[in-house]
Amino acid sequence: MYFRPTEVGRDDIAPNGRRIARHTNTSKTMADSVDIYMNRPQRMAHVIGAHDERGVASRRVGKSERQGDRQFNVVKSLPGGKSAFGGVSRAQVMMKTWPSAKTAMARFYGLREGTHFGAGTPPKWVPKPINDPDKKTDSIWFANGHIMMLLSAAQVGSGNSYTFDHVSWDECRFTKKEKMYSEVIPANSGETHPFGDPGFSSANPYYRGTCLTSDAALTLKSSWLEHEDDKLHEKPLVGPFTDMTYQQIQDELEAFARDVIKYNDLLYYAKKEKRQVMEVTPEKKAEIEALYEAVSRREGPYKIIPRQYIADSKGCVDMLVAYKLITPDDGELLFNRKYLITKADQFAMMKLNIPGNAYLKRIQQLRAYAFYCWRASTLDNLDIVGMDYVAAMFRDLSPGLFSVSILNEKRNKTNDGFYTNLDIENIHGYVPEDAPIIDKAYRVQTSEYVKAGTKYQEEYLAPDYNFLGKVDDCTQDADCLDNLPLHIAFDYGKNFNCCVTGQVYKHPTANGECLNVLTSMYVQYERKLHALIDDWHHYYRPHQAKNRTVYYYYDSTSKFKPYAIEGGVDFKDTIIGQLQKYGWEVIATDLGVPMGHTAKYKVINEALGGFSSPQIRINRAPEHNEALIMAMELADIKLTYNGQAKVIKKDKSGEKLAETEENPLMTRTDITDAFDSLFIGVKFFRTRMGFLVMPAG
Repeated sequence: MYFRPTEVGRDDIAPNGRRIARHTNTSKTMADSVDIYMNRPQRMAHVIGAHDERGVASRRVGKSERQGDRQFNVVKSLPGGKSAFGGVSRAQVMMKTWPSAKTAMARFYGLREGTHFGAGTPPKWVPKPINDPDKKTDSIWFANGHIMMLLSAAQVGSGNSYTFDHVSWDECRFTKKEKMYSEVIPANSGETHPFGDPGFSSANPYYRGTCLTSDAALTLKSSWLEHEDDKLHEKPLVGPFTDMTYQQIQDELEAFARDVIKYNDLLYYAKKEKRQVMEVTPEKKAEIEALYEAVSRREGPYKIIPRQYIADSKGCVDMLVAYKLITPDDGELLFNRKYLITKADQFAMMKLNIPGNAYLKRIQQLRAYAFYCWRASTLDNLDIVGMDYVAAMFRDLSPGLFSVSILNEKRNKTNDGFYTNLDIENIHGYVPEDAPIIDKAYRVQTSEYVKAGTKYQEEYLAPDYNFLGKVDDCTQDADCLDNLPLHIAFDYGKNFNCCVTGQVYKHPTANGECLNVLTSMYVQYERKLHALIDDWHHYYRPHQAKNRTVYYYYDSTSKFKPYAIEGGVDFKDTIIGQLQKYGWEVIATDLGVPMGHTAKYKVINEALGGFSSPQIRINRAPEHNEALIMAMELADIKLTYNGQAKVIKKDKSGEKLAETEENPLMTRTDITDAFDSLFIGVKFFRTRMGFLVMPAG
């Protein structure tokens, strides 16, 4: 018999097939459906629909898509409600996370901007939320009156004065745990619906729920979200499941989700391959499987079947029946071999399909108390990203970062080494709140709605999120100040070249000057120093129009070592010449012989400890200084003695070894050497006049 799927175990979509989920698209008629892709972790999280969700995933898994999928269900179940959608900064939320999430909403559910949702002050036809916020600048309205506030971890008191019905947050490893649990989560106390809508009660798993996601932490110091699964051994304090741990609740929901996916796969692919789901006894199923194996091996009488035929293909089955090697009934079963089920399977499918039965009621209750934790790697999304992408990342990222960013493996090393006073989490790391480009991205948008059979249009002003999502230069960096010059230093090598960029300014609260480390860039292997300078110029070209001065600090290691340069020119002349060609005014300063490690250790850690200036601040926003921060936190020391005197050295032994997973290029001391040169140049050589190189032409 053939079982046509209903909305199995969920009130919105049932993901049918390993690759495909089918759903009713809101922009079409109710009879229409489309095929969409959901990878395995996304499908599991979607079907489970837990009250609280914690996800740690590597690059290109689809964290923002997961956020968009969940947020749609939050919005649908809480009409007129208010939710928080946040991230590390306003720039990250508006330029990265929300554009990806809204694209997922459009792809999964057919939502259209201007019709189903929009930014800023909602059009007049949109119903008012239960509690209408005064400020709607950074907010998203939905056609059912729900409003979603875009929040930033960089903003002090971002959750104050709000009452939320749900909280979604991405890039949590860049957000302090104290910020999340002292400001944002307490605001998630839930609104009371004036007419008692059941969506605003414990019957709705999303009411007062949370969804926190991030990619894997590069070091243990920034991995608080990865330790959220420590809570799984705890038990709910209230409700019907106080005798179960969160782990037991998760296990039961995962078993349910696996069944939903398994049987929907069965039904979807049976229909796709034009076969039937048929109920048989376990003995008959085993008999048909044995027949398939015998035909595949061309045993006995089946030798006459041509080799090109697959044993359960229609041509092979027709031939077997025509030669009377099997009965027509067995032929039908052989043709549908992959879709044979037993009575137990049928019962399980029926249990998932009958609305309101005791099992589904229990699942719904479990959702309302679930604390669901999941991890995923890029390989879980291989159907979308492809092996070419994984191979490129394997080539470009180094084994260490590849294991974290692509394979999503936990880091297991941290130390108090050469940069012993470094505290990225609490002192030296910062995240710029805003992005200058956002205010320039506002466009007149048009909303559409239908009333009494007539279509109406209304204009409103909102950011162009499609434009913002494509910005890839320093206009996204509020910490890159227009009136200040840039300061750069490099480290050079045959297989690895890197550049660290900063600015020096008077910090309003610090005593003295600060060195803000804006970005660190690198190239590897076949991409050499020329490519790095091209990348740097492309990124900072908008700043050049405001201030074209760049201070370049170099030492003796940049001279007369042309092995990473085509044409035999040394490193410093290559950098100066290429920047000059691009129109930069370069002030090149020779640091001479590199400072000794003991002296370097002292002056840098004094600055990190706040005892001398310039004090050090490092931009820890995504895609800015990840490699540098990781390398600084992993940099170790080596103690030697000169007579009775103790000599501290940075352990650079790894630079001479072949690259391995434990000794990747980008997390070695090379990139920290570029930082050291930048700091030493700014502290001791900035006021000395280097030689000025004017732009070419």
